[in-house]
Amino acid sequence: MQLSRRGTGLVATLAVCAAFGAGCGSKGGGGAALAPMNANDTVATVGGQSISQSEFFTQLQNYAVNPQNPAAALPAGRSVLQQMIGNLTLEGLAQQQSVAPTDAEVDTQYNNVKLLQDAQNIQPLEDRLRDNGLTPQDIKDLQIRPQLAQIKMLTKGQPAPTDAEVKAYYDTNKATQFTKPDRAHVRGIALANQADAQQVYKQIQGGQKFDTFLPRSLNKQLVNGEFLQWVPLDASKNPQLAPLIKSIAGTNAGQTTPPFSFQGAWWLIQVVEKKPKEVVSFDSVKTLIPFILTERKAAQNPQAFSALQQQERDYQTKLATDGKITIALPGTQYTQLLNDLKNPPPAQPQVPPGAAPQLPPAPGPAPKR
Repeated sequence: MQLSRRGTGLVATLAVCAAFGAGCGSKGGGGAALAPMNANDTVATVGGQSISQSEFFTQLQNYAVNPQNPAAALPAGRSVLQQMIGNLTLEGLAQQQSVAPTDAEVDTQYNNVKLLQDAQNIQPLEDRLRDNGLTPQDIKDLQIRPQLAQIKMLTKGQPAPTDAEVKAYYDTNKATQFTKPDRAHVRGIALANQADAQQVYKQIQGGQKFDTFLPRSLNKQLVNGEFLQWVPLDASKNPQLAPLIKSIAGTNAGQTTPPFSFQGAWWLIQVVEKKPKEVVSFDSVKTLIPFILTERKAAQNPQAFSALQQQERDYQTKLATDGKITIALPGTQYTQLLNDLKNPPPAQPQVPPGAAPQLPPAPGPAPKR
């Protein structure tokens, strides 16, 4: 294990019902005024492992508030550092229990994340990470490793899923979880009224380029009008998106839909590309399914999760009390954080991994990255 790595809070990125729908976290805001430091300067240590300023700032720049996290009301800098310290604490506890994730396990899990993300999003995962100032190694170290550490401790001593169980799960769920639907890559222009939309549509049909009218769009969050995710073309499964889906389904790739009313505006949609239904092969997901089954098993035992939370809490308190957690950042919020680690407030209930999976986001206008 590297001696200088760290990341953000634990997330159930591969929750079962989001197997081909979980979105990658969007870039968040939140900064804190800090004294000038070098990128490699240590801002905190946990049991001999360090958090560098560059790692801390990477997380701070990508911080997005999670309302379900008790730390959401805290200043961004403190919240991020607290999460990073918590991750190192969790990994240290996994090492003590001889179940720390191996590099090979982390690499495998990253490939699973990539499979899921690329199934849903137009832009490849590595490109999306780059645009957010991250690398594949960041995701491995900042999210995947601590998540695996938690799940391995929760299921310590339990048998791994058998090959037969893995194949049976695939066969049972092939049509629902491992099949990509008919889908489209689209761009959109939102206009205020039907008359404006009809006028623009007429000009596009007359030979004007779609891009010419992008500056007139009311939706400024869509960069170049791009929908970031594939739009599934089965309106029966997405009734709230029926006007959008029906218009796209009736339009060939390379063409623009007639105007239609949707979400308080009149839309023109350019269909960039369409892809047919596609069954994901068993070989592609045979390393993903054991994780799904193991994560489910972990979520079925909330008592074990509560016990692990207490173990982590006690371990972190001991590290802080023994001087094995240090914080070099100036400011009251960081002084208070170290005091709270030594004398923690009452524990806040958290959700076991997999117990509250993320739902697939609607494939409509997405926030700017």
